[in-house]
Amino acid sequence: MLGTARWLPGGVYGEALAVHVHRPSEGPVRAAIVLAPPVGREQVISYRTLRVLAIRAAARAGAVVLRPSWSGVGESTGRLPADPAGAWHEDLLRLIAAARVAAPGAAVSVIGMRLGAAVAAGALQHPEAAERTVLWEPVDGRRFVREHRALRRMSAGLPPAEGIELPGLSLSAEQDASLAALRLPSDQALHGRGDVSIVRAAAQDRVGAERMYAVGSRDARVPLEVLDRVISLAVPSSEERTAQRSSADASGSERHHAQTATASAPELAWPRHWDNPLRDGLLAVRSEFVTIGPHRLPGVLTRPVPGQPPEAQASRPPSGAAWGRDGGPSSEREAGLLLIAADAEPMDGPTGLWARTARELAGQGLVVLRAERRGIGEAGDPAALGEPMPYTEEAVEDTMEAVRWLRARVDGPVAAAGLCSGAWMALKSARQLDLAILLNSVAWTPDGDYYWRFYRDGAVQRLLGGRERLGRDPHGWRARLKQRLKTARRVVLSTMPLWQLRIAARTGQVQMLGQMLRDPSELPPVDLHLGDGDRESFEMAGGQREVRALQRRGVHFRAMSLGDADHALLAESSRRRAVAALRGSLGLAHPSAGTASVRDRASTGG
Repeated sequence: MLGTARWLPGGVYGEALAVHVHRPSEGPVRAAIVLAPPVGREQVISYRTLRVLAIRAAARAGAVVLRPSWSGVGESTGRLPADPAGAWHEDLLRLIAAARVAAPGAAVSVIGMRLGAAVAAGALQHPEAAERTVLWEPVDGRRFVREHRALRRMSAGLPPAEGIELPGLSLSAEQDASLAALRLPSDQALHGRGDVSIVRAAAQDRVGAERMYAVGSRDARVPLEVLDRVISLAVPSSEERTAQRSSADASGSERHHAQTATASAPELAWPRHWDNPLRDGLLAVRSEFVTIGPHRLPGVLTRPVPGQPPEAQASRPPSGAAWGRDGGPSSEREAGLLLIAADAEPMDGPTGLWARTARELAGQGLVVLRAERRGIGEAGDPAALGEPMPYTEEAVEDTMEAVRWLRARVDGPVAAAGLCSGAWMALKSARQLDLAILLNSVAWTPDGDYYWRFYRDGAVQRLLGGRERLGRDPHGWRARLKQRLKTARRVVLSTMPLWQLRIAARTGQVQMLGQMLRDPSELPPVDLHLGDGDRESFEMAGGQREVRALQRRGVHFRAMSLGDADHALLAESSRRRAVAALRGSLGLAHPSAGTASVRDRASTGG
């Protein structure tokens, strides 16, 4: 019921879809549901909502539910296709066919959310279309791109590296044209069709609806009442006995299908691992769904396919002391890397960047693990309707367990890299590592309770009416006063003598870089890569003054610039800078210019 991860074969260029399959834990299978998810940041933000929907549909409606990522999106392998609309249309038809195998004799419904609704609408007239379709908060491709281009300009504030940029997604002109072709039929055209339902919040309910997909990932909320309505439209109660569909085929005649409940659903013979062949000068790569530790946390292990001939070997991490304590990786030893997602994001990382990067680094010889933490992504509690605060000892325990699990599977050193709160977890786990890589880290205090101030109103905010009131009037006197107080605090902390800052840090009111870096003998090298927007918090925590003090004490700590990279790595230039910084810390060369040009022919996105 909680979902089993598998690879659905059959994509273009030897790629595969990542699909989570949810089954009823008891009782007969009465229906099959295929989810057609959003893309980009909307996929990340709605992740918990769609997972909870799948779990509830399996438990309450007796449905087998297929919950995929589209080709080139999230966990699914490969880059964004040159024609994403066409590729996703084929993905949906394959998923519908798979659903019929998974639930023989049961009616199949498609639930399309946001841009996924436009993909679902495009399949309505196909001979193999689903018996029922629910279009949930639908948006067409042209409007989706327009809205998210505007959001990208507001959120990242950087010029596009090339092409057309959305938050976490870069499009070529060809891909943009493909998405523009994703259109929605008018409500009038769908009126009277018994096989199509539209779920769209009324104007007065828009704020609540948008908390599913249009807020920061930490602020997303699951609307249970809406979920149950969507499920009831996809699987009406009458389908406990019989599901019927009537639609016109291409010749205009009527088709009638009657499906009855089946006692059980056969297991789909889809693999747990998927091999992408050697190409572009990189090793062939295997991606495998795994479970980690006593809590059986879901993860993906990505590594070179075993048994490749010597002539297939790609560039390896160089030998030497770049990774510190045990001599660094070499071509004879397999090195491991744990990639840690930030905040409420699932294990594919910042809008899928960690999934893509894991495959590229594995193509150069690394063994890369990405793992969920309790409460997040595939390890989320289906009863929890919001995202948990990530700065917890539980999250650190899960990170350390992932490090131990990975170390048992390689014979070389192990590094960990994390973004934002993921960097905090890497630093808290540093004593188990040979290298810690921190990207846009703003957290230096070991006590996770300190960070509640980022998730709920602090004393000053409460005095000024709370963050919700401040947000409603960003230019009012309360917001201006808050900004002046923040500026004064920044000036004081950035110029305060280090000895005074250390005393203040011990009180728990401020933080300092060295709070988790006190014993050089127990620490590996630590590399900090910081975008300009996060430099202010860095200077308030001691900045370069503290870095020099740490280095004098023998701590191997380097602070390096990511230039104008945005904090969440939404801009394409920020994503490229972050991956280049990661390669630099790992001692890996970038794939050759010739290789890069071949790999980027179809897309620079994903």
